[in-house]
Amino acid sequence: MAGTTGNQFCPYLTAESAKAILNDLLVALSSPESSARLQEARDTAGNDMLKAMQYVFPVAAEIQMDVIKNYGFTRDGCDSVCFGRQSPRERRPRSYEPQR
Repeated sequence: MAGTTGNQFCPYLTAESAKAILNDLLVALSSPESSARLQEARDTAGNDMLKAMQYVFPVAAEIQMDVIKNYGFTRDGCDSVCFGRQSPRERRPRSYEPQR
């Protein structure tokens, strides 16, 4: 599990749990079934970026949601966004933000 709830919307994500989730996500994306689904979506999209967003992105997002639900996230689009926002890289100050 990702840990205790950091707020009412997203489970708290430690660096260790983020690494575990990302590792599981890489395994899921490289599975034969997922690879076939992604390749079919890429073939459908061709070189058209808009079509890639219509066909490839939803398949990848669905695979991600299937993985993160095992770590306390719900299987809806909101928790998928929360997962991205809570990743440890987002906690580092950005170069354009003033340092305190």
